[in-house]
Amino acid sequence: MLSKTSVYVMIMMGVIAIINLFLSYYYIFVVKGLMWMGFVSLFAAGLLISLMIKYYKHQKKKDFSNINAHIKSEEDRILK
Repeated sequence: MLSKTSVYVMIMMGVIAIINLFLSYYYIFVVKGLMWMGFVSLFAAGLLISLMIKYYKHQKKKDFSNINAHIKSEEDRILK
């Protein structure tokens, strides 16, 4: 289970990526003079999405590596 902080970070990165995707659509298709800004916004949205995926994988790996932290020694692992 991801912590609240991780969820908030993922939500905020997702919101910023959605805003960048909207701005890229706006600058590419609506405003004809600033088309290059649309491609910059599209690039930034792609970066944010890839960072969000990497952050999720890192948090999942971190949570999974700490799964047996409650077991203190080899003797505690033996089932009786």
